[in-house]
Amino acid sequence: LFPILVATIPALIIIFPNVLTGALLVMADLKDDDNLLLYSWASTVSALCTACTVILCFCTAITALYYIEYIASTRKDEIKAISVDEEVAALEKNEAHNAEVYLKVTSWDIVPIYLKGILILAMIFMSISCYILNVIPCFKIYAITSTIEE
Repeated sequence: LFPILVATIPALIIIFPNVLTGALLVMADLKDDDNLLLYSWASTVSALCTACTVILCFCTAITALYYIEYIASTRKDEIKAISVDEEVAALEKNEAHNAEVYLKVTSWDIVPIYLKGILILAMIFMSISCYILNVIPCFKIYAITSTIEE
């Protein structure tokens, strides 16, 4: 168990800043009995922490991609020597067949004209409803720390 725990320590590099950012976002909305912010500095620090967390996550992703590419290019022979799993190959072949059948069955050319009209009309009405929801304020603002009584 101990070697596994030691091996997962690098995950803390990503977990800790994300948890800290979430905690600061909650702290930024906490108010006392007089409706004054308890931690007025938390919103500024949470913005900075969010920016640092985004940069850190981006850098770890780029680093992971670099090392994946490095291993894939330096150990091509070892990777090619790994045998193909027969069960996985059969599943991939089945999925490819299903995708081909799906493309044939859902082709826009075989849809009757009246159904095309209904689908286009539904898309137009959905776009209008999304526009109305975003333009006309119909919901109350609710924050992470809000209560139902508010």
